[in-house]
Amino acid sequence: MKLLIEEWAENNLNDNALEMMKEAVMCYKIGAYKSAYLMSYLAFKLTIRERLLSSNSKPDSISESDWNDKVISVLRNDDGWEECINKMVTTAPDNKNNCLGRVFKFSNREKIKNRYETWKYTRHSCAHGKEEPISSATVEQFWNYMKNDLPEYYVLGGEEYLIDELYRAYSYFYSFENPYLNKLLKDISAVYKKNVKSCFDSLYEKEKSCLFINERNLEFWNFVFSYNDVNISDGFIDFIYEHPERFLDWYTNLDKLFYLMISKHKTFIQERLAPILERGYSVDNNAFWNILCDILQHDHKLINLNKLTSDYNNFKMIESIDLPSTKMSILKQYGVFKLFLLNAGEDLFKNTSNAHYNYYSWNCEKNDTYIIKCFDYIDWDIELIKKMEDGLEDLMLSFNNRGNDYRIREGKNRIETYKEILNKGKGKIEEICKDNDVKIEESLPEINKLLK
Repeated sequence: MKLLIEEWAENNLNDNALEMMKEAVMCYKIGAYKSAYLMSYLAFKLTIRERLLSSNSKPDSISESDWNDKVISVLRNDDGWEECINKMVTTAPDNKNNCLGRVFKFSNREKIKNRYETWKYTRHSCAHGKEEPISSATVEQFWNYMKNDLPEYYVLGGEEYLIDELYRAYSYFYSFENPYLNKLLKDISAVYKKNVKSCFDSLYEKEKSCLFINERNLEFWNFVFSYNDVNISDGFIDFIYEHPERFLDWYTNLDKLFYLMISKHKTFIQERLAPILERGYSVDNNAFWNILCDILQHDHKLINLNKLTSDYNNFKMIESIDLPSTKMSILKQYGVFKLFLLNAGEDLFKNTSNAHYNYYSWNCEKNDTYIIKCFDYIDWDIELIKKMEDGLEDLMLSFNNRGNDYRIREGKNRIETYKEILNKGKGKIEEICKDNDVKIEESLPEINKLLK
């Protein structure tokens, strides 16, 4: 059975340190606790060493020459690197004669130093065969110490360093290789734990445009989104949750984002997403229809369809709808197209001279094109057929009493609209009327006149 420390090591240590931890666990399982402790301690120190050697920055308080000569070159020396790290922890940062105390920026220097010294003493006891007992509890306590304190051991301090590195990785994504980015996200998870969102917030503060998906950053965000770590996933979801106005851009480009979001934030649809759709904000056509289908399939009660279908900006998107049959069936199941017609497209049934004057004026955004297109997707029923008859009856009455050439031309336009719609749906209309014992010639005289 795999121990928790093994899973942690796989997710947080680099190759050399990980090999040491694997041996430490093997020793622990057979009861060789001193060996287990010594190898665990070496994995701890190797991790610090590798972080320092791979750091892309140095503290401003250390000169370039001191950094290269007194830090990097010493760490590369197999004989002196451990003592160099010891001095970084124990030397006071204000020591003018020794720069090593300024390498790390600990959250609580005295606490970190005391804990470090305690476990260093235990290591010496193990190595030199002293009387101090080393039990399974000792090894387990050290493992907990590693998990708690390793996030402190970054140049410039854990959080500040990682924010800078994340910004560099975002800015120069194509220059970095996957192993580096994997390690960076692993470190971010280890340092920020349940607060990874704040790391992405800091990236946003440095680069506001990171929220706008484009060809340059899509691959970076895909890498982050697909990274297999719960802290990274949760932090990313929480970050997007705070910016619902950009959600649909992300949704279009990142598979499963919708379901991950609603599984973590139960109110997201009703609280943040539905208002964007209902109020007709400028939304990508493809994203609008797909997210609407996903919401309806998840729980149709979470969105106000009457409100959504009353907005004319949403209605206009019917003109270029492009969905597979499975999703179209979802929209039809909930009567979306009929609601669009009765709400945003209600002008079809307003056929007075004044109504046409306002509708067909040169500066009106409305157009019969959207109404006609809507009927391509509507499931006819007897209620709608009778409503069409009533609208057409009003239209013909109004048309026959018009004297103004403009109003006559507008009336003719609307008659042609009815004619096109009715003849497209002729077969279905006849079938529904037959099923409901409605004789078209007798009960629907105006429709009957326009049917060829």
